Amino acid sequence: MGIVAALLGNGADPNFVAKDESPSIWVWTLTFALNAYQNEADKLDMWMNVLRLMVTNGASTKKNVIEKALDAAMIRTSNLKTLGRDFARKSIQGTLQSMMNHSGPLEERFRFDGRIWGNS
Repeated sequence: MGIVAALLGNGADPNFVAKDESPSIWVWTLTFALNAYQNEADKLDMWMNVLRLMVTNGASTKKNVIEKALDAAMIRTSNLKTLGRDFARKSIQGTLQSMMNHSGPLEERFRFDGRIWGNS
């Protein structure tokens, strides 16, 4: 996490896109975090702290950005069909936007809704 903080602290743009067609660094980071949320519970705190660092340094929480990460993440399709893609996007978007206005420790309320991953 120190590397991310150092890069952002020195002016790195989390929304930077290396090529016109490729996802931004932020979309890749969010995708990795979404996959970790589903598959690597031991790394959740690290990923949530990285996400907060990025959103507080300008990473976009717009609908289309969240949807790109959802498309790339390996979320079980059946869960998205049951809950609805819009529900998943709004849940993730709301969590990220809440992080922007909170400087204290990340609490349980900053977790993504577990129903997206099928773990209630």
